[in-house]
Amino acid sequence: MTNSRALLFSTLLLLYGWSSCSPTDTEEADITTSFFIQLEEGHPAYEHRKIVQRVAGWAAERDPVGSELLIIKDGRPIFRGNWGEMDRERIDPWRKNTICRLRSLSNPILATAVLMLQKSGKLELEDPISKYLPEFAENRWGRITIAELLSHTAGLSNIGSPKLLQESETLCAYVDALAATETRPNRDRSQRFAEDDFNLIACLITRVSGMPLQQFLKKRIFQPLGMRDTYTTFNTDVPWRERLASTYSLSATGLGFRRINNNETNPSVPYFHASRGVFSTALDYARFIRLWMNGGMVDGKQLLSPKEIQLGHRIPNGMSSLPGVFSHAWELFGGQPLEPRIPPPFGHIGADESVVLASPEKGLVFIYLTQSRGGKTAAMFAEQVSEYLRTKTP
Repeated sequence: MTNSRALLFSTLLLLYGWSSCSPTDTEEADITTSFFIQLEEGHPAYEHRKIVQRVAGWAAERDPVGSELLIIKDGRPIFRGNWGEMDRERIDPWRKNTICRLRSLSNPILATAVLMLQKSGKLELEDPISKYLPEFAENRWGRITIAELLSHTAGLSNIGSPKLLQESETLCAYVDALAATETRPNRDRSQRFAEDDFNLIACLITRVSGMPLQQFLKKRIFQPLGMRDTYTTFNTDVPWRERLASTYSLSATGLGFRRINNNETNPSVPYFHASRGVFSTALDYARFIRLWMNGGMVDGKQLLSPKEIQLGHRIPNGMSSLPGVFSHAWELFGGQPLEPRIPPPFGHIGADESVVLASPEKGLVFIYLTQSRGGKTAAMFAEQVSEYLRTKTP
């Protein structure tokens, strides 16, 4: 993104209330978007009408149970739509700024925290994790680097277990227990998504920063970016409980979704499960994306340097450049950029079918939030939007 476009992105975010809008103060907050929406020529999102209509069509077919779509062009929200229910059993409609469990969309936030620690000289991505997590001694685990955890090449996909997570009192206690297991990583350098990569990252941030992870995220990311609707702790007493979408999973028969938790269900572990533990809204995640769209600068403050932004988009040596490869912060949907100053389309897909995709080159951000695990829509949305971002000229 050019400097002028980045400045425009930040300015329009402010002009359109992104830093100050209340999630519950608009009349349109309770309005469900039509399943049969037609964007007329001249509408700012007219060029994206096929994407909008496809999302609306999925909602009409009840896959997913509920959803929200936000499209941003050069910092200006040009389309917002919401469909279905945040809780089907209560017939509670999905409202704009419904809060979602981000699941693995939490990981780019954690990766950003690591890059901030590198910017301040506290670590380097090529450091072995044993430097900060000595329980992962190289003579037993091999030389696993921070960069390998971030890019899912550490080989940890078969190590932990839900039982071990539930028996641990803190996330770092779980990491300690993980280090004591007999299983060893598969060190063939291939990419395998592993939740434990970011569980280790979370504990590492705590130890390197010298403060609790939740405090670090709030102080260094959420507050500077104006993410006042983003949370790391949930229990049935939180004031935003009624705005949290219930989670659904596709039934064993493949016909319909069953509710697996709601806002009356406490988390399965008593601590911040960082690799899937952030709760947020479409607008707040857009505020987070702003940092990456603007080359690390927000409101005149350089929170990440251009070096860290490039590192965040870098893929491991020898990795394929096909769409969907993991970089040090994101999934890349256009492969390694030919021009280092212009990152490819990037984003992430969460376990509950939420998707975010962005292109700094084109000034476009697509955020699709839902809560219907096992559905068909996330992969199709990512394929259609990433193809658009890779092929359309800005």
